Amino acid sequence: MHINSPGDVVARRRAEVLGVRPELAAAHRRLLATIWAGPVSPVTLELRRLRMATLLDSTAALWERTPAALDAGLTEDRIGRLAQWPSDPSFSQEERVCIAFVEHFLIDHNAISDDDVNELTDILTAEGVVTFTTALIAWDNQHRLDNALHVAAKTG
Repeated sequence: MHINSPGDVVARRRAEVLGVRPELAAAHRRLLATIWAGPVSPVTLELRRLRMATLLDSTAALWERTPAALDAGLTEDRIGRLAQWPSDPSFSQEERVCIAFVEHFLIDHNAISDDDVNELTDILTAEGVVTFTTALIAWDNQHRLDNALHVAAKTG
């Protein structure tokens, strides 16, 4: 990211908002660092984060790109094809299962079945599922916080 990219603006604005409660800001940073350092592919996590941001209409989150995912090979071209994830051949089985789980979670989390969790576990392992679902909850909250408190990059 460039110094004044929209994603950097978002990160600074979110830090200002969370900075009102420094202990919460620090806990939030630690949680995200733990998620990104975990066993789930950073590309899978980023695609999932961006799909969730799209569905929750989180402009702030859509401007951001996570360095770990970019370093792992995620491109803007693939991000641009995210809405076609069910049929686009560039999405792996792991990515498809994880994105489907995200959509299911956002649409009706009470309908997530043992079979859904078992499929996720087969792909990510139990440790990966805990990391993945913790990320799901963390980003769901972050996207909603961003929307409620108007944390968004100015584009003009």
